[in-house]
Parts: sequence; structure tokens; C-alpha cells
Amino acid sequence: NMKGDVVFGNKAGYDFFGPQPEDPSQRLSALDCFIPEDRPRIIESFKKTAQGLITEPDEYTAIKADGSLCPVMVFGNPIIRNNEMVGRRGIIVDISERKKQEEKLIKAKEELERINSTLEQSVAERTKQLTEANTQLLKVQKENLQSQFEVLKQQVNPHFLFNSLNVLTSLIKIDPDLAESFTERLSKVYRYVLENKEKDLVNLSTELEFLNAYLFLLEIRFMKKLFIDIKIDKSYYDFQILPIAIQLIIENAIKHNTFSKAQPLKIEIFIDNQQRLNIVNNLNVRETKLVSTGVGLENINRRYALVCDQKPEFIKTNDQFIAKLPLLKSEKFETE
Repeated sequence: NMKGDVVFGNKAGYDFFGPQPEDPSQRLSALDCFIPEDRPRIIESFKKTAQGLITEPDEYTAIKADGSLCPVMVFGNPIIRNNEMVGRRGIIVDISERKKQEEKLIKAKEELERINSTLEQSVAERTKQLTEANTQLLKVQKENLQSQFEVLKQQVNPHFLFNSLNVLTSLIKIDPDLAESFTERLSKVYRYVLENKEKDLVNLSTELEFLNAYLFLLEIRFMKKLFIDIKIDKSYYDFQILPIAIQLIIENAIKHNTFSKAQPLKIEIFIDNQQRLNIVNNLNVRETKLVSTGVGLENINRRYALVCDQKPEFIKTNDQFIAKLPLLKSEKFETE
């Protein structure tokens, strides 16, 4: 009622807060059902309802019949009779299980942040090693080390991790199950980076497995603004390719194009009759052009030059950007 007394509740409510006294004068106050710290917010919400204002659902800490505390979500709306507010109806939802899942996901987020910090330190240490490298090393050896360093920098992209953590933070509250899947895929992406950062080549099947986890993150992040179609026959799975090369080209397309649900970015990945892996995206170039360092595509060119005599090809037409990456037969290009 307008005094804040509980005048009616269902069985679940009475089981949760305790039975209603038989004497009407001994009715339980709604405020007594919540911890003292939350009561000013409850009073303020009640006042807004009395003024005809719409109030949003909010989280509070309830006091159960046995004295234990429980996090709840409260949905409230006025009771109107003869065009006059006579009380307030509240639906109280126990969210203790959701809170437990949120805590687990927050810990996972903190762990990912810790991993990123460790990776940044590794990049700094690698930079120092390259700076102090012996100037008498053979040119090919020196270029190989420099190439590995650039690959590591591209793989551990701080903007990609920052964006992914922002998406994870949003998912924790709105969809804990999806947030858990997102965390698993993000961990898989960074595990792949750590395990393959020193390799010159990997099997196409291994790269595609990593790519599937990476694309899951992009689909959640861009929500129907990005479509990627992969059509690769399994007969090519034993061919080899540079690790992370496909990801670099996809990131390049995302960076330089603007897209929306109405005009999505579409990327096709397939193998042509010359046994080259094609990555083709439609063009809708940003009006405000970002400064392009060319590091990503140049990185791919240099790394191919170190392992074979075939060159990747990058073509820009009026409406498409096309990348063609050579696929290498593993028996001809084994690394030590």
C-alpha cells in the first residue's frame, strides 16, 4: 500500500521473506525486506512512481526469512484504481546464480588482462633483443628475426584485445552463457598465437581452426554487420600457409572500410585454380581515411620471401580488394 506495508504476496514470496502476520496492524514493511543501505533508493523509486514517472528495474540486496542476504532484481509498477495510485506491485527475482556466473566471468576477464600485460612485456623484451642484435649477422638471418618480431607485434594487437574485453564486459550482464563461449574462443585465439609465433609455416587446417575461433569473436562484436564465407575443400588442408596471414588481411579490411547492417562488409575466402588462397572483400572505403602504415601487407610479402620464391598478390578494383596468398606443399617446405 501507499504506506509501504506488504498487503499481499504469493507463496514464493512468503517462502522467501517469511509468512505475513495474521494481524493487519503487524504487517511487514517492504523496506524491512532489504538491507539498510538499499532503503533510500527504494524510497526514491516509490516517490517517482507516485509522481507518475517510469522507473527502471534495479538490483538490491534482500533479507531472507532466515536472515541470510540474497541479491535480487526488483521490477515495480503502480497499482491504479479509479485513476488513483493506491499502492505498488513488485516482482522480485533471485539473481544469486547469475551473480556467481558474473564473478567467474569477471575473474576470466582479469586473467585475460594479465595475459595481455605479459605479452606486452614479451614484445618489449623482444624489441630490446633485436636492438642489441649483432650487426655482423647475415642479412637473411637478420631479416628473419625482424620478420618474427613484426609477426608477434601484429598478432598481439592491443586494440583487438581491448575491443574484445569491452564486448566481454557487456556480455557478462546481458548473456552470461554467450560471454562464457566468448571467453573460451578468445583464450583459444591467444593460445594459438603463443604456440605458433615462432613458426614460419602451419598447415592450412590448423590456420582454419584458429580462424573459426577468431571469426566467432568478430561475429559477436559486429552483430550482422560482417559476413565471412569460407569455401575450402578438405583436399587442401595439408597445404601450408603463413600463420596469422588471413587474420591480418581481414583486420585490414575492417580497418579501411565502413559497414553497417544495411551495408555489411562481405568477405569471401576460397582457393582458385592456381592453388592460391583468395580473400576478397567488397569496398566501402571510410570517408575519413585512417593512416595506413602498410606494415600488415608488407609483413606478409617479406615472410613469403623468406620461405619460398612465390609472391602474394594484392589487387584493388573499383568495388573489391583481393588478396591472393600462395599455398605451399608441405613436403617441399619443411622447417627445422
